[in-house]
Amino acid sequence: MDIKNLKDALKLHKEFTAKITESVEVLNRTKKPDLKAVLKEKRQLVKQVGEELKLAVKERDSIIGRLDERVKRYKAQEARQTEEIKTLEDKLKEPPKKTTPSRRKTTLKNR
Repeated sequence: MDIKNLKDALKLHKEFTAKITESVEVLNRTKKPDLKAVLKEKRQLVKQVGEELKLAVKERDSIIGRLDERVKRYKAQEARQTEEIKTLEDKLKEPPKKTTPSRRKTTLKNR
């Protein structure tokens, strides 16, 4: 609606005021939520969140357990490899042993 004069502006203002008043009255007439129902809903929500929390903790513990096992395996592997390196280094430091040529027994073949 185009506003051309003061009459049009007042008419538009009255229509707008009527609509707002009607909206406010509808909001006031709606029933407010029952506190017992809200409390019941909140308790149910807390129960669901608690169950989800238990599952998340269980999942976290499982993951951490697997990672702890993996860390143990790597530490053991590292210790074995370090020990092997130490053994090889010790062998390298030892003076070479004199080896005597082995005497082979020659066998006579039957003719």
